[in-house]
Amino acid sequence: MTLKLQFEAPVDLSVGRVRISGVDGPVADWTATPDDRIFSGRVDPGFYTAEITPAGVAPQSIIFEVRADAANHVLAPSFSALQASSGNTTFLDVTDQIGAVSALFGEPHRLSSQDVSSTKADLLDSVRAVPTLELVPAGPGRSPGLKSQRPPVGALERSSVLASLVHDLDESSPSDSNPHGRRLSVGLSEEGRQKDAFRPFQGRATLELSEGRLELTVSPPSDWTAETGGRVRLSVAIENVRVERLLLPLYRGGAQVTILPSRFSTNDVELEVLPTDPRLRALARALIAGTAVDAEAVRSIVLRREHETDETPTAPLDPWEEMLSALLSIRFPDVLPTPSATKAADLARKAPWAYDVHVIQARQGLYASTPEDRGVAAENALRLLRKAQACGSPYFAYTNQLFSELVEGLVGHFTKHRLPPLRRRAERIRARWVREQPLQSRAGASFSWFRRDSVLLAAGILAPNRRPTGGLSSASNAVLFRGRISEGRLRLEGERGSYRSMNTRARPSSYDGAAGFDDAPALGRDPGPSDDPNAGRFGGQSRVGGYSISTTFDGAEQAEWIDVTLTVVAETSLAVPTEAVAWFCLYPSFDPQWVKVLFANGRAELTFEVWGGFTVGVWLPHARVELETDLSTSPGAPRVVRTV
Repeated sequence: MTLKLQFEAPVDLSVGRVRISGVDGPVADWTATPDDRIFSGRVDPGFYTAEITPAGVAPQSIIFEVRADAANHVLAPSFSALQASSGNTTFLDVTDQIGAVSALFGEPHRLSSQDVSSTKADLLDSVRAVPTLELVPAGPGRSPGLKSQRPPVGALERSSVLASLVHDLDESSPSDSNPHGRRLSVGLSEEGRQKDAFRPFQGRATLELSEGRLELTVSPPSDWTAETGGRVRLSVAIENVRVERLLLPLYRGGAQVTILPSRFSTNDVELEVLPTDPRLRALARALIAGTAVDAEAVRSIVLRREHETDETPTAPLDPWEEMLSALLSIRFPDVLPTPSATKAADLARKAPWAYDVHVIQARQGLYASTPEDRGVAAENALRLLRKAQACGSPYFAYTNQLFSELVEGLVGHFTKHRLPPLRRRAERIRARWVREQPLQSRAGASFSWFRRDSVLLAAGILAPNRRPTGGLSSASNAVLFRGRISEGRLRLEGERGSYRSMNTRARPSSYDGAAGFDDAPALGRDPGPSDDPNAGRFGGQSRVGGYSISTTFDGAEQAEWIDVTLTVVAETSLAVPTEAVAWFCLYPSFDPQWVKVLFANGRAELTFEVWGGFTVGVWLPHARVELETDLSTSPGAPRVVRTV
């Protein structure tokens, strides 16, 4: 007997392989894009696994069951939710998880019947997931800190899936040999009317901290356009490491910046910038991945967008999408149609402020030229490269590569044809590029650069500043994140001082209340005492409707700063929705005050750093439940929490 199966890959999947396998082997294997996410076919009843591997990203696996008494329409959770789960394997409505793994992969470890019985009973409690936090900056000001609960569990090999399910993870975070770590700040600036004169960014920004990494989603102001708005710059400062900057593409739908602990250093980070829109993200992923298979998968997206633009000339201009499409076509000429010199020139007219468009125009003009007009095309290309340098820096790292290839070729061309004036101009452009090379870097598809060292510059040496404080100037930056990177963990951290003595005036916020906690009943009630406004506002109970909240502390009795972990747990009899969240409401001096945490395996955990005690409220929208706990009266509270 065969049954119909419809499987939908994650809605936020950009481009990547999806492989569905059963007990008898693969049943589907394709490169998925936002336009090609669905598999439909007939399969035998039983357990199946879907391995999802976006281009350039660690894979995630989903295990599900095809049953005769079900519709068998499997909708995979978002890829971001899969990454927040424990390990790299997520079970969808599978009650016999050990049986599913055994059927698909065989038992990797022999277990006695007693072991299996106890494991099943404690299965959900033994698998811990890192929570997802949504952090919304509320403007300048001091704030105590939040930090991720623990480093990511990491990817698991299939042969060890069962072992990961029955292994009890340590409840405490690993010890940090350097608890202070390095200061780290993240800021956004926008260019004013004067070129290279940057001021704090006035658009919208939302932050989320999950699995030890920071995700920043940026949208421009409502009246911003590519033609009239200034360039936007992202800055990341790491104490005694560097200040790294890049120009942020404000894609249609916004841009997402990911800042995650470095794979090579415990006190450093890596950056990546991608479009928020899944289709545009597919183009960026294909450019990063650098494979013809990925380029072939996004071919329809490139061509369809060109068709849509032709039919809808009034559609909002997204020059970065056009730049991505052009760069992809240049990189994969056998897969994608090469943009004509006319189209490249049209793009340069639309976005003359962008370094990339001039390089694209120079390259396409040269390649479209005939032997008879090659000399004119070469001279025009040289003019365009000089124009690109005048714009400052490119948006995309591949553009920088094209620039170096073009200028080298032009120097050789003018030398070969004995054109000294043009050769000298080309050599000057090349010399500037070579001189600035020590400051050049890349962040995924984006070109980035380091702030120079002014002391070495005075001695005639152009080199990155390796002694920054880790802070950013608020005069030119909207500083969205102030914290530390330590032992592979990112955390928010505020200045010392009693919460109750801090300025808690209402500050302007970029947060859109429709995102989830605006219907919390507590918002319709008067605040509690001025020194503890959450007290009594969330119902005063720590256990309601099968949900409970508990508190644990990590730190010595006499420590000045204490790590607090709040855990909301659902009774095992409750069916918690797949993407249920808990909103934690902290003291008003926290930025953000409201923190969103994703439920995983029936629990939602939040860890943050405190200096003092206060009441925390919790709102569970899916269950319409409120919880409340006072840190200062919680069992085990150390001195600084009890008395400050």
